[in-house]
Amino acid sequence: MTRKVFLSNFTDWTTPSNSQLVQDLKQYFQQKELPTSIGRDAPLNRPKDALFAGLMHIHIGDFNEVTYQYYRTSDDWIIYASGLYTDSVLLIDVLSPNAHSRAEQMDLMNQYIKLADEFRNKL
Repeated sequence: MTRKVFLSNFTDWTTPSNSQLVQDLKQYFQQKELPTSIGRDAPLNRPKDALFAGLMHIHIGDFNEVTYQYYRTSDDWIIYASGLYTDSVLLIDVLSPNAHSRAEQMDLMNQYIKLADEFRNKL
C-alpha cells in the first residue's frame, strides 16, 4: 500500500524549492528511498501535546549520500503529522531558518498541533 501524502495550507508548497522538497518527501515516504535532501526523521517531543498529536520533523539540507540518515542534521526542518489510523502523512510547514529556536515558540507549535489533531481525527 502506498503512503498518501497530503499538503497543508500553512505554507506555499508551489515555490520551486518547496515543490522539489515535496517530490523528495514523496520519494521518501512512498518509495522508501532516501534523497540527499532528507535527513534525520524524528518526533517533536516538546511541548508534550506535539508528541501526542503525532508531530514529526525531518531535517532538510544538501547532505552527502553516504552519510547515515541519523547523522544528517540541520537547522531547517519539514514539520509533518502521521495519520492515526491510515498510512498517510500531512506535510504542515517548512521551518527554516532557525528551526530549533522557532520550535520553542508556543504559538507556532500550537498551530501545528491543531493541524495535526484535525488531520488525525479526519483520517
